[in-house]
Amino acid sequence: MSEDPKDKIVQLFKEGTKPKRRRPQSRAGNAVSVNGNGNVVAGGDVHYHLPSPPAARPKVRPGIEHITAEQRAILRKLVEEVAETEARLKRSPRGFSSVYSALFNQFDEVKKLEQIPLDGFEQARSYLYQRRGQLNGMRSAPIKNADQWRKTRYAYIKVNSKAPEDAEALDRYIRKNFNAGSLTELANDELERAYRYIAGRRNKR
Repeated sequence: MSEDPKDKIVQLFKEGTKPKRRRPQSRAGNAVSVNGNGNVVAGGDVHYHLPSPPAARPKVRPGIEHITAEQRAILRKLVEEVAETEARLKRSPRGFSSVYSALFNQFDEVKKLEQIPLDGFEQARSYLYQRRGQLNGMRSAPIKNADQWRKTRYAYIKVNSKAPEDAEALDRYIRKNFNAGSLTELANDELERAYRYIAGRRNKR
């Protein structure tokens, strides 16, 4: 029995409508890379590349083994005086940070005022006094830093002439040599001579 032509046509039509199998797509082109800067590269798989967080620095908490808040305030003021005096007197003055660094270098493993040991306060203050004194000893100091220069000279003389015998010796010295009754009456060169006179008496003790 011969096949009906209509049945053959229907069979061919059914075979032609079968869905074709698709090739699987490569996954290599589907990757998505997300960097730490927020940029996204297209694709399917997500890969995060985030930067490592910075290491947290331990906070310095002043304790009873460190200088007090009042002592830190004293040192800050002295650092300011040194830096400001350098700015007036030197062609290439150091900034505040450099003055602080020089102060911290007087100790081991000190990077902040809060880390200065309690028994190191006098050492720190003496260093800053010495540095300030060196600056005020420059020839240009009485002219370029007149007010501050006179204040430091007054302070030194008064601190080192508190004893009655020292006060009497100072009074005799300025009356005899400058015909003056007080330090404020002295000219800069006379005040410097009075300063050196008291410093000499102090060094003989």
